[in-house]
Amino acid sequence: MKYFVLFAIAAACACLQAQAQQIRSVEASAEDYIELLKTSGYQAYSFSLNDLTDATYDIVFDVREYAGGELVSSNPSSSIRNRVMLDDFQPEDYTPDEVAQIKEEAYDFDGGIFAFGDRITIGFVPLADESAVKCRMSVANIGDATLRLDLKPVENELYPRPIYRYVSRPFKIESFAEGEFIPLVLYCSFWYDRKAGVVRCCGEQEIDPQLTAQILKDSPHYYIIGATIIRQ
Repeated sequence: MKYFVLFAIAAACACLQAQAQQIRSVEASAEDYIELLKTSGYQAYSFSLNDLTDATYDIVFDVREYAGGELVSSNPSSSIRNRVMLDDFQPEDYTPDEVAQIKEEAYDFDGGIFAFGDRITIGFVPLADESAVKCRMSVANIGDATLRLDLKPVENELYPRPIYRYVSRPFKIESFAEGEFIPLVLYCSFWYDRKAGVVRCCGEQEIDPQLTAQILKDSPHYYIIGATIIRQ
């Protein structure tokens, strides 16, 4: 009987220990989804516009393509303003209820601002056609523009079929001058390192806006996505 009781106690302790070490299901976090999207080729970079509340600015996105280190094309988009003013509305065109709703939804009614774009976001979306990606450029709460970026295969001796491998990097943002192009994000191709016998893309994690980064010298094809900000 004594041994039976000891065995029962030992078995119960073992069960409690097994339960304590149990792996439980939990809800996936936003970070988990972000990592999944990154693994699938989705990338996004955001830049604050909170210092531009003093006036209305036109933000003109531009996608510049380089091959062999030389600029081969420039694709400026239509401009997107950083804010919508209440003066842009004509009160006589709205009912009293609609005017009340505009007032309720306004970013800063007393300041005369209906909507304010507090950040720029530049993102990349993979397409079924691996020889291209979609680039989306947006001003939060205001509008966006999209452009298809055609990619070039990595010339190499390792793979029997064309391969397309690109990586994105943000630029260092220190200051900007109104009316001048501001580089924001680099989207560049891998290259074949013949000496090492590998396809790679190594280099700076942040790119110098003066375009002195070594990665720009090594990559055979890349895009620089940026914007020109013009005060109205």
